[in-house]
Amino acid sequence: MPNDRYGKMIKTLQQKLGIKLLAIDFDKTFVDVHTRGLWLKDTEDLVNHVRPGIRSLIASALSANLRVCIVTFSSQVTLISNVLKAALPEYEVNHVIVRGCSGDWDNDLNIGRNGKQHHLASVMEELKEKDQMELTFEQIMLIDDDIDNVDYARRGGCKALLFVDDDSLKALKSPKNFKR
Repeated sequence: MPNDRYGKMIKTLQQKLGIKLLAIDFDKTFVDVHTRGLWLKDTEDLVNHVRPGIRSLIASALSANLRVCIVTFSSQVTLISNVLKAALPEYEVNHVIVRGCSGDWDNDLNIGRNGKQHHLASVMEELKEKDQMELTFEQIMLIDDDIDNVDYARRGGCKALLFVDDDSLKALKSPKNFKR
């Protein structure tokens, strides 16, 4: 499923920007709806809302061994994991960390709680503990539809892309769009 166009974007992220973790928001980014953390329909109904460009970008990232995580304010992390599995059945998505507001991760990390920074710090800590992977915020690319989350991420040192639709991903082709 990797698309050559998205493969080139991932290569740019890795080689030109030093990105080691691709962090993607769920509502209105991975999927084209906002579940409000209250999705009551089945997984397959939500899989139908997965954005093709984001699906291809994740597939390309996984093929290039770029770590991927989903960061969300939703508490429905099991649903989100199931959507990932159904949307990308040919990929090993069990190692994709889904970090939501589910109460199953350390909320005592010493970092500001603005935007997705706390989620990202938690993912960084998990990767350090489980995979001995040391990351800095500068090695993370966040893709999110919320300008506040994007601004907080940028101020915290991350590269970040404001997502409007799949065309927004074209910005990933050029590293100059993410230089400080």
